[in-house]
Amino acid sequence: LQQADAELIVAARSLPKAQELADELGPRCRALQCDVSDEASCRLVAETVAKIRGSRALSVVHNAGVAYDLPWFPAPWPVEAARVTLGTNLFGAMRLTEALLPELLDERAHGRLVFVSSGAGAANLSKMAEERRCALTTIEDVKALK
Repeated sequence: LQQADAELIVAARSLPKAQELADELGPRCRALQCDVSDEASCRLVAETVAKIRGSRALSVVHNAGVAYDLPWFPAPWPVEAARVTLGTNLFGAMRLTEALLPELLDERAHGRLVFVSSGAGAANLSKMAEERRCALTTIEDVKALK
């Protein structure tokens, strides 16, 4: 990305960790603090990104992820673990994406989204009992966790 004259932004809950990675990536990389579980934090990042990007295209790589109480079997996935995990992995990505939508949909330069995931979810889901897997993955259950 830097070879394509892109400005890079590393956003993380821990600003020192984000800065460490930004320093490794070079002079065209900046560090921002962002807690994807906090709407105000996501809005602040979106405002900063808008100032930095100008009229250039925006690409967002979602890489935030947590995993509590794994593996999810044989007992049912505890509700609090599900709430925290999905709050970051699913709703956090959604929250940051929504905050960045005006920049991503800018007619001068449309943006792109990339979602990074591990294989842990698929591996654990495949080992769950069918009934538990279906109960966990119904849209009503996911909405209830928000």
